[in-house]
Amino acid sequence: MPNKSLSDAAIRQRLAEAIGRTRQNFIDDLIVKMPEIEGLQARIGACPGDRDALDRLAFLTHRMSGIAATVGFPEIGKRAGAIHDLVSSFERSDRHQTILSREIETLLDLMEDAVVDEM
Repeated sequence: MPNKSLSDAAIRQRLAEAIGRTRQNFIDDLIVKMPEIEGLQARIGACPGDRDALDRLAFLTHRMSGIAATVGFPEIGKRAGAIHDLVSSFERSDRHQTILSREIETLLDLMEDAVVDEM
């Protein structure tokens, strides 16, 4: 019976291909999520207590922070994680809202840079 196990090189190749597909899916998702995050930022700016907007932002950034570094975007993951943490402890103070808005702007800039760099 022939040995059907894959060589180390074949395993690495398949892994690289899987990560490449995941990276492309991540970029495609960024394109969709950027306007949504911008909209959430506007809603939170207009009404800091908009729980639905805060919850959706927390959900999006939590997912993003979990995968970003794996596909080669550690800074996006770091910023998304920081936003998730801010939203989780959100206070309706002007200072907290300013910090959150600044973090969202930085994340959006990083997302845009990632999309442009991949084109």
